[in-house]
Amino acid sequence: MVMLIAGSGIAAAAPPSFLNMFTRRTVEADPNVEYVLSEENGPWLILAACFGGEQGREQASDLVMELRQDYNLPAYIHQENYDYTRPLMGSGPQPVKMRHLNGRKYDSYAVLVGEFDSLQNPSLEKTLDLIKHAQPKSLDFSKTGKTSQRFAAFRQLQAKLFSKGEENRQKGPMAMAFVSKNPLLPDEFFNAPVVDAFVRSMNEDVEHSLLDNPGKFTVVVRSFGGNATTDFGNGAGASKLVPNPNRLNKGAEQAHKMVVALRAKGVEAYEFHDRYRSIVTVGEFDRLGEEVPGGEFRYAPEILQTMQRYSAGKSIQQASHGTQLAANHIAGIPFDLNPHPIAVPRSSKRSLYAGALGFGG
Repeated sequence: MVMLIAGSGIAAAAPPSFLNMFTRRTVEADPNVEYVLSEENGPWLILAACFGGEQGREQASDLVMELRQDYNLPAYIHQENYDYTRPLMGSGPQPVKMRHLNGRKYDSYAVLVGEFDSLQNPSLEKTLDLIKHAQPKSLDFSKTGKTSQRFAAFRQLQAKLFSKGEENRQKGPMAMAFVSKNPLLPDEFFNAPVVDAFVRSMNEDVEHSLLDNPGKFTVVVRSFGGNATTDFGNGAGASKLVPNPNRLNKGAEQAHKMVVALRAKGVEAYEFHDRYRSIVTVGEFDRLGEEVPGGEFRYAPEILQTMQRYSAGKSIQQASHGTQLAANHIAGIPFDLNPHPIAVPRSSKRSLYAGALGFGG
């Protein structure tokens, strides 16, 4: 593991001290507040239950409040609208218009519990286990006499059929809970750089760090990889890819050089460094794009313009002294051929440190 990028102006400072404070914090539970899921509530959550029908929102709200008050879990409501009355177009040269067998419209209300920065978050499995074994009063339908939880009857039957051993018998009405992505975040978000304490420390002293970008999205215009080499270790057959420190240092220097040159031209450029690469990004965007008719996703015009403007292009010119790039570049360094948007990593988001703060445990 590379512990320092030497010569790049990036000092490896001590990790944030509060990461070592494994103290349990109290989750807000105000009966006058409806806790609706947002993009800020972490990329990974646990889907605890789904509700539908006229009482769906009310029961979802009841469960959210109980999870917050009695279990100290950050729970949220997420509404989805389903419309199966719309006609569908088949595929092929002569598409045929089709319709759903049981065409209807309905709203579904999901209860999600978070917030987790990654699938490796140490609190994720612990919280999932807690939810599966929880016995919330709002889901005790024998007492409430009502339910709009989707598939509730099926889940109760399944629990009886497959309950083998004390462990399964103790599970509650949320026994089928599972980990899910935040549905409000686009797929590009999950390609964003992963920021842990060490990576954060690598970027703390960078003047134009990507971690300071105020936007939600940005465009990667150049990546400098560490060109990993194989480390065969001490045992037979034991090998792993490790980054090349010299190439990492060189990449960090090049990234910084590009950012300085772009900033001199008034461009909102940022740099970011992790264990395996350095990247240069341009732009501060609050939206990624939108879905257009037909189900296709289209990037926002300002993002498309940035991707096109800072593409190196595919033109390569042969010169007498060797191959020379006839590409879009700055400070003698060409941009990537295919710039792409990513979500801006947020080291300061509380969701990033949800595990360290001890939710639910």
